[in-house]
Amino acid sequence: MNLRKIADIVVLIIIGFCLGGMFSDVSATDQYLSEWQTLIAGILAVAAAAWTVGEMRRNDSMQQQRHEELMLLNLRADRLRAERAAFPYADKLEYASNIISERVEQLGAHRDIDINRRVAINIAQAMNFIIDYLRADAIIDAKPLFGSAMAFSFESLEKRIEISARTTIGLCETLAETETDFGKKLEEHWPKIALNSLTIARSCREFAVELKRLADHYGPD
Repeated sequence: MNLRKIADIVVLIIIGFCLGGMFSDVSATDQYLSEWQTLIAGILAVAAAAWTVGEMRRNDSMQQQRHEELMLLNLRADRLRAERAAFPYADKLEYASNIISERVEQLGAHRDIDINRRVAINIAQAMNFIIDYLRADAIIDAKPLFGSAMAFSFESLEKRIEISARTTIGLCETLAETETDFGKKLEEHWPKIALNSLTIARSCREFAVELKRLADHYGPD
């Protein structure tokens, strides 16, 4: 039995006392009230306190329910942001990174200049894809969900992309357009292309894993 019901019962008891006094003669009523007024006052005080406590508990329960509903709504919004960032961009980043790693190994492995040109173009294209993926609205919207380590990883990757990736793209495009002394140009640019490309590819794969972990963290239990 809750406090509100107890308060209602107490009030009914008091009403019963009062009705009993009303149907008695005046002197009996005075004596009746004189004998019972302290008890009646105490019971009324208890009833009022019980009713007040009941209302406070009911209000607290409603506030807690509203708080939980807001938390669920916020969690759902965060989950959607994390999922939109991870899928499909985690897989796309991994795919582009794998293409870069494969093409770096192939660059210079063939004597055919045209094949090497296409390989250089593939590296440049994959780098451009990575730049676009990291600037996607879904990734940017999810940034507030990144922990400190993930935020640092993302910022470091952005800096590498801004400097190393663009340099690598330029070198690859230069190779692709080279008509004479291709071997010499390749020998000159390959170390920097390989270092920058493999570093960026590794960082992108690591960030892709972090994106998937983020989605798992905010996903359903």
